[in-house]
Amino acid sequence: PFGTFFELLSALLLVLLAGLTNPHSPTVAVINTLVSATGALLLEMAAIDFYHSQSFLLFAIRETTAILFLFSLYFAVKTLRAMLLKQVGHLPEQGEFNDLKK
Repeated sequence: PFGTFFELLSALLLVLLAGLTNPHSPTVAVINTLVSATGALLLEMAAIDFYHSQSFLLFAIRETTAILFLFSLYFAVKTLRAMLLKQVGHLPEQGEFNDLKK
C-alpha cells in the first residue's frame, strides 16, 4: 500500500541498520528501536485497513511481518536498556566484578 519505492527503501534501510549494529553504538540501537516500532505500526495499520479489500494471503503476510517487527522491537528495546544500564557495550575494567560475593 505504500508503493514499490517505499518498500525497497525500507528493505535497504533495514539491511543498512543491521550492518551498522554493534554493541558500542547506542545511537544505532535507538534508531533500530524506532525503525522496529515504526515498521510494526505501519504494517499492522496496513493489515487492518486493507483486510476487507485485499486477499487473505496478503493480510496474513502483513500480520506475520508485523509480528516479526514486534519481536524485533522487543529485542531492540532490551539491547537499548542494557546499553543504558552499562550492561553491554562498555569496555571491561579491571576489578569491575570484585564487589560481587559468591
